Amino acid sequence: MFALAMILILSFFLFIQLVYYWIVFARFAFRRPKTTYADMDDGVSVIICAKNELHWLKRYLRPLLEQDYPNYEVIVVNDNSDDGTDSFLKEYQSQYPHLHPVSISTNQVRVMEKKMALAVGIKSAKHEIVLITDVDSAPKSPNWIYEMVKHYNTDTYIVLGYGSYEPKKGLLNTLIRYDSLHVATQYFSYALMGYPYRGVSRNLSFPKSLFLSNYNYVLSYNTYVSDDDLFVNQIANKKNTAIEYNPQAHIVTQQRQHTFADWLLYKQHCKHTGKYYKFKNRLALFLYAASGFMFYCSLILALFLCINNTKYLYIIAALFTLRLISQYIVFGKIIHTLEEKSLKGILPFLDLFFMLFLPILQVHTLFYTPKKWK
Repeated sequence: MFALAMILILSFFLFIQLVYYWIVFARFAFRRPKTTYADMDDGVSVIICAKNELHWLKRYLRPLLEQDYPNYEVIVVNDNSDDGTDSFLKEYQSQYPHLHPVSISTNQVRVMEKKMALAVGIKSAKHEIVLITDVDSAPKSPNWIYEMVKHYNTDTYIVLGYGSYEPKKGLLNTLIRYDSLHVATQYFSYALMGYPYRGVSRNLSFPKSLFLSNYNYVLSYNTYVSDDDLFVNQIANKKNTAIEYNPQAHIVTQQRQHTFADWLLYKQHCKHTGKYYKFKNRLALFLYAASGFMFYCSLILALFLCINNTKYLYIIAALFTLRLISQYIVFGKIIHTLEEKSLKGILPFLDLFFMLFLPILQVHTLFYTPKKWK
């Protein structure tokens, strides 16, 4: 009796997971991109923020300054750096007139430093279209700006892009890359359903006037909240939001977390931000994560209870296989679309880690307080 009840529970959580796979994520997996062309007359302001990150600027600023787009500027907000950033930017400015450094000091500002730096950069922009990225990131192609802003029209003016991580050796890099893909799968899919809820600050575009009209809201939260999530969560809707996942529009970022503990703390920071999402977004994300966690828990318990019942074991194997096949079809297609093919072979192990083990490992970070400059 207990074994049969556990199989029914397992089937229930499997059903929820399949709904997410085939109704939510399949929208993105099997979407056919629409052909859209940018108005090359529209000016674009690319904005990055730097705080003692001269090594990243030396490596990644040039690809931003050499985009194949006729009318754009690159604003680098130098937030009180003392590592020679100011001199470096002045030197580069002589080579690239469309580079515009902005120097500020936020030592006395009681908000997240990066959030304030971004706000200063946007206020300094001379163009209405703003495109933001991170200092440790680089466009995958010289067509990045074009691909991101081609969606702008009368109704659409928020563009969510994809930010990948540079592949490196090691398990941690694999986890970080899959996490980025998994998060993108969710925000792309929900945007296509008409419920956009977030973006990533290393590849996000919106109008300057829209940001300034919501300026007080963006700065109203302290320390726990990053600008990209809640700004999009507040102003994005079905009509005004587009997604761009063409490989030429990808941003490739360097891995910042070098230890597993650092990455767990970063994930906890993201969870703090999620607390401020709209209720419907929190509910949808919770149901997906909770059903995945409970699927594996009930799977393990069902196997334990049915260890001597061959008939029930066949049923359990069939249920697991059904989810595995769905996962490979849907996520396999997304992995191919986002050019993360090296992750496909270990997809079941990555899913097991993120759905079952990561929630358990994050328990010790519940009282983590994020630092400034996130």
